[in-house]
Amino acid sequence: MQLENEENKIQPDQTIIDNLSETIIKLENKEKMGTIIRSRQDYYEEDIDNIDFFKQAEEKKGDKREVESVLDKNGKSCTSKSETKKTIKFADAVVVQGYNIYIKSLGMTKYVLTTHGRFDLIQLPMWRSTSSFCNSPWIIMMNRTGMIKEDLWSSDIDNDSQSIMTAKLFPVFHATENVGLKEILWLQGQTEDKDGSILKRWRSSWRLSLQDILDLVNIEEEFQWKRQLFYDVCQRNIEDGLKEKKNIGFRSIYTSAVIDGFADDILKTLDEVAANSEGEPGVTARTLANIADVLGCMGGAQGGLRSGPAANKSWAKAFHLLEIGDLKNGIAALAKERSRWLSRPDLCIRAARHYEGAASIFIRHAVKTVKEVSR
Repeated sequence: MQLENEENKIQPDQTIIDNLSETIIKLENKEKMGTIIRSRQDYYEEDIDNIDFFKQAEEKKGDKREVESVLDKNGKSCTSKSETKKTIKFADAVVVQGYNIYIKSLGMTKYVLTTHGRFDLIQLPMWRSTSSFCNSPWIIMMNRTGMIKEDLWSSDIDNDSQSIMTAKLFPVFHATENVGLKEILWLQGQTEDKDGSILKRWRSSWRLSLQDILDLVNIEEEFQWKRQLFYDVCQRNIEDGLKEKKNIGFRSIYTSAVIDGFADDILKTLDEVAANSEGEPGVTARTLANIADVLGCMGGAQGGLRSGPAANKSWAKAFHLLEIGDLKNGIAALAKERSRWLSRPDLCIRAARHYEGAASIFIRHAVKTVKEVSR
């Protein structure tokens, strides 16, 4: 059937559809995290619900936050069901960052955690009175941990260059033990080291400074991962917003996703929401209209007007499945047909019209349901 053969008729009425299931996008199985754990104030200013790896809960005193983490000993996300979640506490007003660094001599990428205080001046020499690490003066941190100046800087680094940026603070490898998150908590002062075992392990580990880590980071890979994380979060927010009938729009996300090449991921999420919205004609209609918005963004200004006919015969099978109540197969048929209409901007716009036509089916059904209830 040729795509150019559009009919100018309106789609027939529909009937009730079936089947309900819930699909939640889970970020915890990601092999990389790249997540920045910000200070409590930053969390208040932003939406903490967007971070699936951590959950904030303030203690009564308000001086610490409890974090439910799915991290293993190395700070990597746990993917095995046998790995137990555990509660950890980060110090207040600290930043914890994860980097994927490439170690050329080993031919491998390693995930490394770093930390410092929100109020630390990371390039300020440690001899300055205002210099600090994790918001505490260096002398206090050293007395607490037992480390000495020679542990952090080699003799060829002059005093003015001895700062957080150049201090060998962050363990990467140990010959016999895992290093990572426990050492980060110890550096923050959240873990006691009564027997000196952490200090011993830290000293015998291969450690890097923040500057070393930044020099080894694959910048392109990190930015790509952060984009992926951003759109994973967006997909979850879109799903929640549609299912919970929130009065928010996602057009800016759709425009950005088209530019960054994540439109297919967004469309798959919307397909899942629509396929699992049985008994909620309003949710189904809104989701289909959102798919039309994504297609409209893909078509852009070159695709022509969104308004127009939406009765091409190649879409008839999908519409028929929706009309007879086979929601899942109907949505799948729409997606299959949609894949044939993405090669040109004008076809994307015409596909958007057909999704708007499909949405009108459920709008009419919602109106019909109201009429029946009000009788």
